Amino acid sequence: MNLNELQIGQEATVKEISSHDSTLKRELEELGFVPGTNVKLISKGVFGTPRAFMLRGTTFALRKHEYEAISV
Repeated sequence: MNLNELQIGQEATVKEISSHDSTLKRELEELGFVPGTNVKLISKGVFGTPRAFMLRGTTFALRKHEYEAISV
């Protein structure tokens, strides 16, 4: 399952970032999306993207290609 499948208010734990783009993987890890970290979907954009996620007390807006790369 990836972050794309979460419902608003649902929490999950990051398992891995599965992207062939090493830059994207590094950027997400630098934001704190690392294995073992809890993440919660806060809201969705009007057309489903971007989506806002709460991670360690901070809210991040991710685009579709970003949140689909994060397995939970």
